[in-house]
Amino acid sequence: MKNTNKIAVIIFSLILVVSTGLLISMGGIDRQSEDNTVLFTATVKSTVIMDTGENISVEINTEEFKAGLYLQQSICNEMSVEDIEALKIGEKISFRVEKAKAKQLDK
Repeated sequence: MKNTNKIAVIIFSLILVVSTGLLISMGGIDRQSEDNTVLFTATVKSTVIMDTGENISVEINTEEFKAGLYLQQSICNEMSVEDIEALKIGEKISFRVEKAKAKQLDK
């Protein structure tokens, strides 16, 4: 009986340690900083606003990159839809991309 209790305590402790480790590591996910991002500057070619009724997202296409910059309103704290609508063709914009994803921009 005592061995069963010890095994249960050990298993519970392992689950607790693993869960705590996962929570700590997940806290660092999606935290963008100057250390883990690359700064780009590009020229606006066009903008597209997509409103599904439930979600608003925008795409900014640039002269320099094949891939468009896709932003969802729910995660974009720095720019509003009105800011995107106000962008003019030929206007220079600056943006940061995570280093791991920067290669996807395809020059």
